[in-house]
Amino acid sequence: MQKAEDKKMIRLKNANDLKMLRQSGRILKETLQTLKNSAKEKTSLRSLDLTARRLLNEAGAKPAFLGYKPDDRSKPYPDAICASVNAVVVHGLPDDYRLKSGDLLKIDIGVNYKGFYTDSALTIPIGKISSKAARLLETGKEALIKAISAAKAGSTTGDIGFIIQRTAEDAGFKVIKELTGHGIGFEL
Repeated sequence: MQKAEDKKMIRLKNANDLKMLRQSGRILKETLQTLKNSAKEKTSLRSLDLTARRLLNEAGAKPAFLGYKPDDRSKPYPDAICASVNAVVVHGLPDDYRLKSGDLLKIDIGVNYKGFYTDSALTIPIGKISSKAARLLETGKEALIKAISAAKAGSTTGDIGFIIQRTAEDAGFKVIKELTGHGIGFEL
């Protein structure tokens, strides 16, 4: 049986909360765009992390991942972004690796703007990528578009997940079922 202190109440967002989330989202979007434009051959993952830290600081925000420590981890996350290259699916640590042509870079970033959290990720092709990698990116975009159109009143997260999985599998790709999304808003 679940203890009362383990239960969390859902806090509905009011008009001011939504305004603040939009501001956090704008900072996130601008930061991701700058990181995308900076991700070129010979750029190090560490330099992208430092750029993210600087941009967020200049915007009056904080990196939501930096210092984040889920209960099942022994150490807090040490960086502002997750930078995952090629076969590393998510949550890669930014290091001195320098990007090269053919790489697929995934950047995941969370923003804490005055206590309002937003989070997004994108995949960036570096230089000339393989036709399979290009097909993977197109399939991901198609799955996202279909998932967004399915996200409406009455739909469940299972409905949305099914569309994503079906789109991926129909194109010959697999989904990693152990990875799921998470909410945003007042905490990561």
